[in-house]
Amino acid sequence: MATHPHKRHQNSNRSSIIILAGVILALYFGRDVFVPIVFAVLATVLLTPVVATFEKIHVPRPLAILLVLLALGAVLAGFVWTIGNEFVDTANDLPGYRENVRQKVDRLRRTANGAVGRAIRNVEEFGRDLDQSHPGNATPDRPAAGTLSRSKRSTPVPVHVVDKSGNYPTVVHYSLLALRPLGLIIITLAATSFMLLRRENLRSRLLRLAGADQVRVTSEALEEAATRVSRYLRLQLMVNVSFGVCIAGGLALIGLPHALLWGVIAGAFRFVPYVGVFTAASIPILVAFAASPDWWPPLAVLGLFVTLDLITTNAIEPLVYGVHTGVSELAILIAAVFWTVIWGPIGLLVSIPLTVCIVVLGRYFPFLSTIYILLSEEPSLSIEARVYQRLLRRDFEPAREQVMEFSRKNSAAETFDSALMPVLSLAESDRNRGLLDRNRFDFVLSSLREIGLEISCEECSNDSWPNVGNVRVVCVPAFGRADELGALLLARLLRSFGADAAHLSSASARRVQEDGDICADIICVSAFSPFAFTHTGNINRRLRIRFPNAPIFAGIWGISKELKTVSHRFNGSPPDAVAPTLAAICEQIRACAITFREHGQVSEPGAKLAEI
Repeated sequence: MATHPHKRHQNSNRSSIIILAGVILALYFGRDVFVPIVFAVLATVLLTPVVATFEKIHVPRPLAILLVLLALGAVLAGFVWTIGNEFVDTANDLPGYRENVRQKVDRLRRTANGAVGRAIRNVEEFGRDLDQSHPGNATPDRPAAGTLSRSKRSTPVPVHVVDKSGNYPTVVHYSLLALRPLGLIIITLAATSFMLLRRENLRSRLLRLAGADQVRVTSEALEEAATRVSRYLRLQLMVNVSFGVCIAGGLALIGLPHALLWGVIAGAFRFVPYVGVFTAASIPILVAFAASPDWWPPLAVLGLFVTLDLITTNAIEPLVYGVHTGVSELAILIAAVFWTVIWGPIGLLVSIPLTVCIVVLGRYFPFLSTIYILLSEEPSLSIEARVYQRLLRRDFEPAREQVMEFSRKNSAAETFDSALMPVLSLAESDRNRGLLDRNRFDFVLSSLREIGLEISCEECSNDSWPNVGNVRVVCVPAFGRADELGALLLARLLRSFGADAAHLSSASARRVQEDGDICADIICVSAFSPFAFTHTGNINRRLRIRFPNAPIFAGIWGISKELKTVSHRFNGSPPDAVAPTLAAICEQIRACAITFREHGQVSEPGAKLAEI
């Protein structure tokens, strides 16, 4: 017995939720396995271009990998050595800061007047009262000399056995804590070496795992993910190093001791999203508070970190990263929280690269399309959906601003085809289905007409339309008002290319079909679905009688099917050419006009066509 579609949908949703929960649990409980692999993959993506450069100069791949890893290890060792020495020097300087801290605390106490000062003193007194009233801190009454109370004599004295056999368990505990990150580093280096050495083999296995019918899609997804992550990591390294250098220089100008150490820490911690900069800033602020007898150094350090971070985040990163990572800012925040909960601080560190990979996979594979829609940086709605939504709410100015902003970045033809014609198609379709009342439909059409007339067509080049000014083109609506507006936009675009074009109203189109009282070299029929083919076939049959020598083109707007295979839908009277967009039909008219000019078939020069 067949399963009901609704039940199948419910079963599919339930299976998806179970799979998602299983993946999350596997990531949480298997973090000891997945974390080294993730770091190895990121290191492989980052180091592959360097290894490939060595291979181009005929260095064997194993030797190239060894050289790259040795260089990376030397850099990390130098980093750790520098940080360690600076930390030791800072710890040795701490006793000298004690007097500055004491003086500042005393100064705060002396100047703490008013309500704040009284509140501080009340809290301190309350704390002392609690400390004195605690049973363990009570001072026992001393008995008189030469006497000892009975209760004191009868109270047993507790005996504590102190184990002085050594601190072996503590040593083992801390040794195991140190071995954990060391083992993580060793596993990561080993996995990175293997991935760099066998990267083509691993790529082939992933393609085979995806299936033979998904080779192209999987290959493109892997290529884009690797490119985005590699580019992001390289640029982030460059930006963070520059940030650390600026911090070190600024702290040196302020006079803070060990400025190099704080600059290195700032650059390293900035790899951690959101909290890295604030964590890196806290230590030098405390050191500035302790090292200087004045109050301005800690405030200057705070201002330096805040200023440089604002400049880097809002000015430098958008300029350097370009389109960033393809992930929205809200998605980055959600991903940071998710990966921190799953893997802790390490998850926060790798949250952005992992999210980038997931978003790229969601772009290429339909079963992850929901993730791509939720997390990607692309607008949640297309331009036509945004404009149509505004017009349905009768918000003319926001809709107009959306279209004009799009037109500033695109040509008039692209604006018409992407932002106006699809909205017309949606409105016409909703009207025919009874989903759009007459008043709202009139508002949508009037708004689109006004916006379409406002868009400038001056940037259209006439170079592709040489000597076709005398070719007369008449744009005819197939049936309704939406078709009429499509004819108007097509005529505007043709005139911007230099053609002698005019558009007809619906009433004028019916009169021309009966009388044929205009001169036209080319006729274009504008028609919107869902009845585009029927109306186009009917008007084309009548125009053939009145204009037997004029080629008739048809713009079938709002249809996504292959138009070459639908000629049978024109009621036995197909046009000479069919196009789905304004740009496409303009190109067909250009080719036809050039042919007319070469064969001398254009109309005699005279007055240009007037819009009827």
